[in-house]
Formats: sequence, C-alpha cells, structure tokens
Amino acid sequence: MEIFPRQRPRTASPEDLKKWEEAKLAWWSKNKPPTAWPWSVLRQFQLQHCLLQSGSRELQNWRVEQFLAGNPVLYSFKRTIPIKANIP
Repeated sequence: MEIFPRQRPRTASPEDLKKWEEAKLAWWSKNKPPTAWPWSVLRQFQLQHCLLQSGSRELQNWRVEQFLAGNPVLYSFKRTIPIKANIP
C-alpha cells in the first residue's frame, strides 16, 4: 500500500494545492479507517461533506464511517443558515 505524502508541495499553484487536498482526502478515505486518520484529515473531510464536528472523537469517527458506508445520518449534517447582512 502506498503512503500519501503528509507535506504539501511548496511550489504548487493554488489550483494544484486544491487538487492535492482532494487527492489526499480520497486516499485516506479509501485506504484507512477513520480511526486511523489524523485530526487534520478528519476535520477537512467533515468540512467538505458538511458533517458535524461536535462530540467525542469516537462519535465523529462513527459519523464519518456511516457517511462512507452510505447510511444516511440525517441528524449529523450541518444546517445551512443564511446570514443576514443587516444585523444591528
């Protein structure tokens, strides 16, 4: 099994960095269980897929495992609340 490099390329363009981040998340989700993911990968994955980040590490791992298995975990998705520009 190939190991994904932990450090991002220094001389990459913003587009290349975005592709590298997406490839990193895809590699971790295919090759390792969420219990083995570093915090940075777990947080990025949760942000990308709008999963809640609250609760213990075990709960967050369970949410990601359920998401990867295709089981709908309806209560674990963030709600998108529109922000009003005219807040006093």
